[in-house]
Amino acid sequence: MKGNADPLIIDVHNTCRGNSIDVKGKHLSEILPKLKRQVLDVEVEISFKRRNYNGKERKDSVQLRLVAVFNEDEEKYHVYLTNISKDVLGHEDIAKLYGARWDIELIFKELKSRYALDVDNMVLSHLKMPGFWVIWVVTGLSFFGRAFDQLNLAHFS
Repeated sequence: MKGNADPLIIDVHNTCRGNSIDVKGKHLSEILPKLKRQVLDVEVEISFKRRNYNGKERKDSVQLRLVAVFNEDEEKYHVYLTNISKDVLGHEDIAKLYGARWDIELIFKELKSRYALDVDNMVLSHLKMPGFWVIWVVTGLSFFGRAFDQLNLAHFS
């Protein structure tokens, strides 16, 4: 999520016991610094401007699920926006899934830097080279070993 985005919380998916602050109807920037809970799982509305079309710019909005999970090592919240319903995946699985997505991004970065492969603009001829497949398989096996250890998604077991 970009730093200038400040979603409005319109619904709460998880409730906290004790002395919790009311977050509904407030912007994320208001409540995130005050939060004491480990997880915030809410429905938010994000407003944005559409591109200029025929000289007119219009505002629009979208409703998404926002999951914020406190990372104790970094002492900050990791915030994820998704359209995956709470009925499909819980907040813990959302954090694991998006963490695995980041690992995939790192694989492509490694392919680009270590093996000097231009993954974005790869032409079909590269796919015919045996060396390409060896690099891809070795990197993939390394990733999947780490990813399956990390994920361990109870929902899909």
